[in-house]
Amino acid sequence: MEKPKTRKYIFLAPAAQSYAPVRLLIDEALREQGLEPLAEEFAPGLKVSDAVLLAIEQADVVVADLTETDPNVMYQVGYAHAGRKPVLLLTQQRTGRLAADVGGNLFFVYDPAQPASLRENIKRWLRFYPLAA
Repeated sequence: MEKPKTRKYIFLAPAAQSYAPVRLLIDEALREQGLEPLAEEFAPGLKVSDAVLLAIEQADVVVADLTETDPNVMYQVGYAHAGRKPVLLLTQQRTGRLAADVGGNLFFVYDPAQPASLRENIKRWLRFYPLAA
């Protein structure tokens, strides 16, 4: 009997160390729902940007933090949308708004000091998003 495929996700955020707690929280919330992180594979000669795009192609779910409107993350989110991937957009409460082109999409505003709320929103999104269940 074939083992069921494990669903994979990728978390897109600026590389800043300040996102480490958010990464950990998202990792825990998604693992609780049966998803595993998809690591970018950095093969010799492969640019980092290409490795991230390849990981997006392989991911079942994309979670992106747009708090700083980082140009790399914005490009990667556009790539995920073009590939028809389910994308969960996040932004920290201190900003409260997104760029106009993505602001019309569903996104969660979170307070890093209240991780339980973000965890519950992620679980709720996964329950209602048909491709991510």
